[in-house]
Amino acid sequence: MFSTACRALARRAAVQPIRAATMPVGRPLAASGPAATKPLPVRWLQSSAVCRAPDLPVDVGHSLEEERTFSPEDVAAFAKLSGDTNPIHLDAEYAATTQFGKPIVHGVLMNGVISGLLGAKMPGPGSIYVSQTIEFKAPLYVGETMVARAEVLSLERHSSAKGERVFLTVQTQCLDKESRKVLMDGKAVVLVPVPSQ
Repeated sequence: MFSTACRALARRAAVQPIRAATMPVGRPLAASGPAATKPLPVRWLQSSAVCRAPDLPVDVGHSLEEERTFSPEDVAAFAKLSGDTNPIHLDAEYAATTQFGKPIVHGVLMNGVISGLLGAKMPGPGSIYVSQTIEFKAPLYVGETMVARAEVLSLERHSSAKGERVFLTVQTQCLDKESRKVLMDGKAVVLVPVPSQ
């Protein structure tokens, strides 16, 4: 039988669309004003059948998706920040001579959207990214839309003299929006903040 906290959590994660705050997407980092923003679609996809963690903001079985499209300016800004100026990402003429045929988005930039999902939305503020495995399966081309997806696979509680620590194992994927082809697949371990008693 669900507790009140668990029922509230299940309602929050029920199948229904929600929207994230308006934020810059598809523009250079320095862009500002109404033309530089658009709402990001974010969807809670499912709730767990059994609430194992009524004291936490997320539970086993919860998943979340967010769409993102990277413009040439986004990719150039990331290349400048990261130092990865490989022309496969930045130079259309060069990319045309490769197996990809056109510029591709940095794989780690794709994974950055996963970091945003975990750090800002599920489980959210206070969570710590502990580890990540990644396998890049197919390219994301600049200007195409991907879907970042995170699903909680397991939850482990560890008690020590310093208090309780809760770790989530999360499946992390980026998919092509149209075909749902998996572009990136992996698993993350996230340390979840435990509310004080």
